[in-house]
Amino acid sequence: MRTLNPRRIARGNSLLAAGLSAVMALTLVACGDEDGGGSFDQRDQPAFSATPAAISFPLVTLNDQQQRTTTISNSGSGTLRLWDIQIVPVGGQSADAFSPGDGWPTGEVELSGDDLLDLTVIYAPTQEIDYGAEIQLSTNVSGLPVATIPISTQGLSPELDTRPSLSFARTAPGTQEFQLTLIDNIGAAPLNIDSIFINDGSYFDISFPGPLEADGSLPDPSTDTAEPARTVLEPNDPPLQMRVWFEPVDDDPATGEITILSNDPTNPEFTIRLLGNSGSPCLEVSHRDGLDFNLATIDQTTYRTITMRNCASDSDLNISDLAISDSDGGVFLIREDSYPGDLPTDPYVLGPEEQTNVVIGYAPTAEVANEGELLIVSDDAATPNLRIPLTGQGTTAVCPVAVANGRVQGGLQASPSVIAEPLDTIELSAEGSYDPDGTDLTYEWSIVDRPSSSNSQLSPDTEAESPTLWMDVAGIYAVELTVYDEVGMASCEPARVDISAVPGQDIHVQLVWNSPVVPEPVTGLGTDLDVHYLHGNGSWGNNAYSVNWQNREQFWGGPATLDIDSLYGETPENINHSSPDEGQYYVGVHYYRTYGNGASDATVRVYFGGALVHEHRNKRLHNLNDLWHVGTVNWGPAPQFFEVDNMISSHTIPFGPN
Repeated sequence: MRTLNPRRIARGNSLLAAGLSAVMALTLVACGDEDGGGSFDQRDQPAFSATPAAISFPLVTLNDQQQRTTTISNSGSGTLRLWDIQIVPVGGQSADAFSPGDGWPTGEVELSGDDLLDLTVIYAPTQEIDYGAEIQLSTNVSGLPVATIPISTQGLSPELDTRPSLSFARTAPGTQEFQLTLIDNIGAAPLNIDSIFINDGSYFDISFPGPLEADGSLPDPSTDTAEPARTVLEPNDPPLQMRVWFEPVDDDPATGEITILSNDPTNPEFTIRLLGNSGSPCLEVSHRDGLDFNLATIDQTTYRTITMRNCASDSDLNISDLAISDSDGGVFLIREDSYPGDLPTDPYVLGPEEQTNVVIGYAPTAEVANEGELLIVSDDAATPNLRIPLTGQGTTAVCPVAVANGRVQGGLQASPSVIAEPLDTIELSAEGSYDPDGTDLTYEWSIVDRPSSSNSQLSPDTEAESPTLWMDVAGIYAVELTVYDEVGMASCEPARVDISAVPGQDIHVQLVWNSPVVPEPVTGLGTDLDVHYLHGNGSWGNNAYSVNWQNREQFWGGPATLDIDSLYGETPENINHSSPDEGQYYVGVHYYRTYGNGASDATVRVYFGGALVHEHRNKRLHNLNDLWHVGTVNWGPAPQFFEVDNMISSHTIPFGPN
């Protein structure tokens, strides 16, 4: 290490300086002498470099703080002099939340070729306003009297979250049905709701229930109000409940829209699509309002996944065409191996509540902004030709690399492919992801495939480096990871973890359910159904021969057990039977409690040795004490399942499995 002039500040690692300067530095070479005077040998000129060339802060909540550092270096031969180094506001924004970190110089600084100067900026917001600034440095570089380093933030803003569409099944003319939807603020600042109204659809209406009753049920609709009791939702406040009503006058399909006006800066006019008498299909698409690739590396293809879901519970959705209708000169594309089924040659059919994916690519050829369009043609009457804007910006910078792995909780080996059992928890990890430019990363996980009846969510959130995912039902799951560097550039290729949740027992019976009122039940809100598993020698309700919520374990050859008694349908109920005795076993579903939510739709799946042998979806139980005898297991050398599908209304106990 050289002994520096006292006016110089250095860190001393010349190899690090060279690496940082070469990767993402803004380099401007002087064309005069150090004092800006006469000419001299070009080899004696200083050159100013900043790595990174811009400072970008992630979302920071009020009264918290983050810090970021940029490193100044001199890649020229002459001495670089810097003075009057300060943080100043730009664009009418406030710089009050920014302050210099440790080691910030107060006088003039001199940097020779192997000297480095670290400038650390602290960001500590105290108000819900936009902050923006830049570092200004006076230099002796000819042509660059003042160098600037932009400082940007994500800002503090609210974010409205609710269901983008509601679909009502066939409803008799002159009768009413309602669905409950939740309006939530998932942002970092208060959400101000200015207005909620029906702007299209004379057969639809809205009302706002009060607090839940003591037993957890919704209050009677007659007590609802026309306006919400709360118009400001603070971060982490409970969501606002809204009833959406449908009252048709005929059997024809009906459409409408609800508009929510708020201070959400990205979606100030949130629209909820309404479909009534929707024996018709319903298309729900991620990135519906547009897919923005942000910055992407020139001459390299960056990929993003779009998920398409049939949000109808009783109708197929036919996707007849999927195409890039505007590629902006060929920079936008659909990855060939990602077309669902035989698209675009033949239509693709999505069953009720099923989903599929398509991968969109962006391959910029220059440092310009690009705009294109994805076209999805389907038999969704509301949006038969859905057009999704595509945008991106080419850059010479190198994109970060996403690496994702998973393992069953407590397991030793993590990999991109995981075999699990229902009710296992999967530990996901972004460890190994990196930015070739050396900046810090942020993370974005998304569930791109899951069983149609799964309600699993990533915990604690989608931005954690190592979230978990609970396998609530058997089936195939896929989770994608995208990573972002400090200037918002995303990984060119998302990383993916594929998970198979396969039942490990000889017999696995799965019950999931919802109601037309609460299609996505959560704790404290939903109906209560129970799965019953009955020995052939018993009768319904006789606990000596039954496995149910009152009697969770029997031994018929091996153990037959109920894993969870779900009260509202937010989780499944599963019966597992290992090494069963030969004989008959009956599968039934009982409607135990309504909590004021009316009819309930049950789906039952039966697995033998991990293989699905029977599925009956969306069987409607209308009343309390309805009992649905789903079918019979005949267990022996060649086990079979026989569907019965018999509904017994207002049953009394005991009775047989007729």
